[in-house]
Amino acid sequence: MLEISTNVVIATYDSAGRFDWWCGRVQQMLCKSGGKRGSYVRTYLPVPFDEAKAANYKIHCNFYAKSGADGDYTFKYNVDDSAPYHMESVLGLLDLNLPTDEGVYVPRDQQAGWKFDEALKLITPAADSAPHRKRSTADDEAGGSSGAKKRALTLTRKGGTLGISVDPNNHQITNVVEGGAGDTAGLCVGDFIAEVNGKSTTGGSFGKLLPAAATAEIRLRLIRVQVVEPDHLHLPDLLA
Repeated sequence: MLEISTNVVIATYDSAGRFDWWCGRVQQMLCKSGGKRGSYVRTYLPVPFDEAKAANYKIHCNFYAKSGADGDYTFKYNVDDSAPYHMESVLGLLDLNLPTDEGVYVPRDQQAGWKFDEALKLITPAADSAPHRKRSTADDEAGGSSGAKKRALTLTRKGGTLGISVDPNNHQITNVVEGGAGDTAGLCVGDFIAEVNGKSTTGGSFGKLLPAAATAEIRLRLIRVQVVEPDHLHLPDLLA
């Protein structure tokens, strides 16, 4: 069950070019209003994990710093992170024991760390298939057979803007305005913009590649490392 204060495990891609997973405590939940094309609104109602995945809820978390190796991990709370994460990047739920006097949390299931390590391997693309990014969701395209797919979207400006913020160094989307053109089209924080109207963003400027006409269609080719669905992980005890 997904609810406020649930501990979730999110697949990420760090600045050193490594895929990893982080455990976060849910602080806020957002669901679509009025169907898939609606805006995200805050909800406080618990929802089954699979339903939240299927509806692609967004969650805000505070994270645990992870220590250890080879599946034997301990955790310390809290690492603040204001970014929203889509449920498609969540690998499962993690049940932690109460903290020690030193504030250290240990998983109730001693094999949970190893299981999430194995789950991460199922969705990690080939080493040369994804660009580097700061810690964020490990979400869609890059080609190959290890959980990555290609994705293209077409959108037009709404109110004269795309409603997104893009890192000028690596063309990663760092913010998506709820209800904006990017949000309506399905863009996510953590997506990389690889092409604009068929032209590569490599070595160029995203803004300069955009058409000048306010009503022009904009075709984006994205990179988002796709996390496999939870029932494909064959780790049912990670879910609740």
